[in-house]
Amino acid sequence: MAEHFLTKSQIDLDQCLPWGGGLALDAHAVLQAAISARLSPEVAALFAEPLISRGNDAAPASVAWYTVHSGEGRPLAELDDAGQARVAAILGRHLTALRDLLADGEDGLLIGAALHLAGSSRGDIWVVNGQPVLINWGMLPSGMARDAATR
Repeated sequence: MAEHFLTKSQIDLDQCLPWGGGLALDAHAVLQAAISARLSPEVAALFAEPLISRGNDAAPASVAWYTVHSGEGRPLAELDDAGQARVAAILGRHLTALRDLLADGEDGLLIGAALHLAGSSRGDIWVVNGQPVLINWGMLPSGMARDAATR
């Protein structure tokens, strides 16, 4: 498990994309292994590790997000323009590499699901020690239909 707490998000489980009989979020270990093996652990670290609390009558569902990167995390939007540009360049390289895996019959569907972000008000792209980290991945923005035809 990633050791460094990043942030916590309240979620609606209906926003979460399905994969393999569960949620894409539940498949973080599979996602990490596939990306690490085919690309690199650095690219795999783009996806924060979720610790999901499915909620109950008294508390909403939430996700605590963890990363392998040590240091203070903050939303990309809080960086100055130069900092945002540096992180955006790294993110762009990672996303370009991931794009090549989307057509893969074994891992492409999971990677495609993971690349959907919920669009939270604070931002789903965070930065830790100059490295981009995605939170709220594997989810659709509130109100968006989960079926592929309407996406």
